[in-house]
Amino acid sequence: MAKRGLAPGSSGSRRVRRKKNVFKSVMQRVAGNQMGSVVVMMMIVLGVLLSYIGVYAKVTKNGYYRANVTSQLREAREENLRLRADIQTLSSPDRLRVIATTAGMQPCNDFDYLSGGETTVVVADASRE
Repeated sequence: MAKRGLAPGSSGSRRVRRKKNVFKSVMQRVAGNQMGSVVVMMMIVLGVLLSYIGVYAKVTKNGYYRANVTSQLREAREENLRLRADIQTLSSPDRLRVIATTAGMQPCNDFDYLSGGETTVVVADASRE
């Protein structure tokens, strides 16, 4: 009676050889799968690393933008303070009185009030002096 899987008259060495070939094939597949897993893991790590670098670059860019805007805001506030001081200086009553008298204007002491409902109009009478 011949053994299963063996040809009549064979000793069975072919079956052993076939098992070795299957074992090598399985080992190569396992090694290939491990290599594939390593490649996939490396790609994931690389993706995470590149994402982190991108986010870090964006945060840095926003930091520079914020510093620039803060600097512009500080300069605008300083200019606002200077302009308010100029307004106070230029609109002082003494300065306006000097400018008016050098332009030939005369101060008025008498006023006539005209009442027209909700508004009151003040009219200076320069002819009384």
